[in-house]
Amino acid sequence: MVPDQWLTLIAVVDDATKQVLYAELTEGGESSVAVLTALRAVLTTWGLPMSLYTDRAHWAAHTPVAGGAADRTKLTQVGG
Repeated sequence: MVPDQWLTLIAVVDDATKQVLYAELTEGGESSVAVLTALRAVLTTWGLPMSLYTDRAHWAAHTPVAGGAADRTKLTQVGG
């Protein structure tokens, strides 16, 4: 059976405590809007984190070659 709708889980987890700080199912996939909405919710609720770890998605790091190093000279939606 094929589902009528596919959803993507956008989640932010505190690495130190394993506490889920944000979670939402979204229809749009892992879009910049969905991820930045999650980031904004975490920042306004919990404050500025000491570090932010990502899966190197396009919104967080510009990686011109798959598996290669991030190009830190190109800014993303959240900075460098």
